[in-house]
Amino acid sequence: MNQHRTRVSAAIVAASLLALPLAAGATPPPDASSDILVCNGKYLVSLDLDFAEGGVDVSVAASADLNPADGFSPPPEPPRWYSAYVVSSHRDSAHPTWDSHSETVSGNGSYPSQAPIASYWTWIGAGCELKGTATVNVGCPGGSSETKTLTRTWVGCGF
Repeated sequence: MNQHRTRVSAAIVAASLLALPLAAGATPPPDASSDILVCNGKYLVSLDLDFAEGGVDVSVAASADLNPADGFSPPPEPPRWYSAYVVSSHRDSAHPTWDSHSETVSGNGSYPSQAPIASYWTWIGAGCELKGTATVNVGCPGGSSETKTLTRTWVGCGF
């Protein structure tokens, strides 16, 4: 019985020691979102970066969307063109080059039928970094264009 208690106590101490650095130096996920009016307020660009942690694993999902802005009657004409690009990336000490997943949607005289989404999931390792980027380019009526980008990097992945 004493041997069992000793093993349980040792396991609790070991788990506590492993969790201590996580609690002491852990950085929270750098979630970010931004809704931005473009083209003189005719369109709304929505950029979203969602970072998550699951104890031993982490993930990032990036999305970008373009819609007509509220408050116009009738609604504004569709943009001349658009391009929405998202990328989710990871690197660590063993693999210092960024590994990425990306998606792009584009069109002319319309809005995206579906927002592009790119996600990346990985185990937490030494030197872990996750990055999310969401970008929308819009061709405004009248010839001008606007580009909006949101980027965040999670250095350490919460470790």
